[in-house]
Amino acid sequence: MTPHAPDASEAIERWVDQAATLLDLTIAPEHLPGVRRYFGLAADMAALVNGLPLTATDDGAESFVPIEPVGGTHRGGLDISDDSGEVHRKDTHP
Repeated sequence: MTPHAPDASEAIERWVDQAATLLDLTIAPEHLPGVRRYFGLAADMAALVNGLPLTATDDGAESFVPIEPVGGTHRGGLDISDDSGEVHRKDTHP
């Protein structure tokens, strides 16, 4: 993967700063380098995808359509087990 150009790095930095302002999102100064690096990585991946030829005969990608779990589901240390939408810790929820 080819890293983005230096001028793109400046554009990404400005974009992240402006998007955070528009969303009223505070990003801790120590997190900004990682956030900007992530968006740079995403821009590089998008450039790769956009650079691929696509014709009318190409098939679309498969799509994942989730179904509602029966009786709730466990995700990590959380238990979503009722219709209220409340999330409970596994270790405190009977």
